[in-house]
Amino acid sequence: TLGRLVTVFRDASMSSEVELLPKLAQIDARACLNRLRVLTEKIVSKALDKKQIPHREKSLAAAIGALKDNGVASERAVSYLHTIRVIGNIAAHASEEPLTDADVRIVSYALACVVEEFMDTELL
Repeated sequence: TLGRLVTVFRDASMSSEVELLPKLAQIDARACLNRLRVLTEKIVSKALDKKQIPHREKSLAAAIGALKDNGVASERAVSYLHTIRVIGNIAAHASEEPLTDADVRIVSYALACVVEEFMDTELL
């Protein structure tokens, strides 16, 4: 289910970041989603650093806002990032909300699209 994500990360020379996620997704969707959110935070931070955009606040929402406000990412990428953030928050916090393989596929697709854009715009 994470084939595209693994391929994109390999192309970005970041395959070690996702190599264990397919197995994790089979075992624990919530843990996999949490890991994808943490990875997203790392990627957003790298993009902001590359553009030398200060990001004092440590929240992912604020970092995504900084990308948007500075015109660094497309509206599509910003929307994907917020999708990852929201589903990741559900995974990271105590919630009765069930998380499934479908959620993992949605988040992995969104992250793959963001990484592709960031590679195309030389943010990664």
